[in-house]
Amino acid sequence: MKLHLMSEEQQATGARCLDGSSGGFYLDVNRTTAADPGAWHMQFAGGGWCYSDGECEERARTMDTGGSGGWPAPVGGPGRATTVM
Repeated sequence: MKLHLMSEEQQATGARCLDGSSGGFYLDVNRTTAADPGAWHMQFAGGGWCYSDGECEERARTMDTGGSGGWPAPVGGPGRATTVM
């Protein structure tokens, strides 16, 4: 799966993680199954909802729930679902 991070223009509209890093997602277009060759697999890594400013600030300090800085670039291989975080 390939990592797609938001462009500077998209980030300017708010497509950012809690820590200010770029928002993003992983995408793989299925090219291995003849039955459905155009199927997509998208994966979003998210940290859930914060219910207070303090909780959001705490999440922003942790890479696993607050930002994209620690996300690996390529994940898995064609047609394989792989856990990112």
